Amino acid sequence: MSSALQRCIVRAGISMSLCSKREIFASWAPRLLPRLRGFCSAHEASLTKPASSSRKKSRVRQHVNPLTAMYQHPVSLGEDWLRTHYENPQLDFVIDVGCARGTWCLKTAASDGANKNFLGLDVRRPVVEDALARKERAALGNVHFLASNANVDLPRLLRDIAQLSRVSMICIHHPDPLFKLRHKKRSVVTQQLVQDIASRTDSRCAVYLQSDVPPAIQDMADEFERSAAFEAAEGYSSETLADNPSPHAERTEREASVLAQGLPIYRMLLVKKR
Repeated sequence: MSSALQRCIVRAGISMSLCSKREIFASWAPRLLPRLRGFCSAHEASLTKPASSSRKKSRVRQHVNPLTAMYQHPVSLGEDWLRTHYENPQLDFVIDVGCARGTWCLKTAASDGANKNFLGLDVRRPVVEDALARKERAALGNVHFLASNANVDLPRLLRDIAQLSRVSMICIHHPDPLFKLRHKKRSVVTQQLVQDIASRTDSRCAVYLQSDVPPAIQDMADEFERSAAFEAAEGYSSETLADNPSPHAERTEREASVLAQGLPIYRMLLVKKR
């Protein structure tokens, strides 16, 4: 069985140890085939797309190991960085952990500019530089991006924001699915991260989780629900992740791509207990 098919099976939440090949193809082909077609189309496009001679871009890895030494250094920020990068740092903040090129932050900041500030975090400096360039072109004063490891920097960022404003929501959209068991230690959502959020946000703070990989979002939801500080928001349940609605008007790039293939998105919204 190809590695691509195995990844599809894991994304669909199927246990390889419990299913024979015949059972998988018979029961899950309608869900697996659209994704396989997407893989094949993307591969064919990459083979036929002409190389650009006028501009070369270095390839940025989709997923990196956040535990490597280069990502363990705290982000360097001035004492007044919030006033420097935001027109009105007193507005409530929404933090997007793993923001990539910042598309969701930029679109939401443009449509909700009078009400909130947005802060995007990503460990990959090249994508953050791209996000910052897009911010400058859009001339937005309520969004900023940092090349930052949330597991290292989030306590300091939450502390700084609390001096001027508050964090109303922390979003984690489509983190690394970590298919290999030995990579689970790289997960962005750990008990330490949950404790950091619980101890440095007020009782109205919400945490929104989203993924197209069932085991990935289930692991994240379980970490937060194990904490005495968080509970499911009204209308949300970790038992119905595929049916939970999005609290956002805008979609992330990954979300839009998955939905366009007719595949489900799994969501969970939690709030701090009062």
